[in-house]
Amino acid sequence: MHIAIDLDDTLARTRPMGATLAIQPPRSGAVEWLTQQRNAGHKVTIFTARTDFVEVWQWVAANNLISCIQDVTNIKSHLFDCYIDDRAVQFTGTWPNMLEIQQQRRAQLRQ
Repeated sequence: MHIAIDLDDTLARTRPMGATLAIQPPRSGAVEWLTQQRNAGHKVTIFTARTDFVEVWQWVAANNLISCIQDVTNIKSHLFDCYIDDRAVQFTGTWPNMLEIQQQRRAQLRQ
């Protein structure tokens, strides 16, 4: 399986730093989960809105994740089997209730 996973507020929390977002250390359990995916033979690509891939690769290296991450991209691909993202809403054939989604998102941000 080829997994696309978001960086900001999924793999790592971010915090404002001037006009940009500073990437914090990996979230609890992220390194172990990425290692499990690699050991299971899955490919993991960081799928991010960021355009500075050098900064993302530096974060990957600084957190000893080079062996777990296949690539970094900001281009959606049909090659990905799934996307993991803190803002994703899975479409199941029924159109979502955006008021419920908005309330869930606000609750997540308060955590």
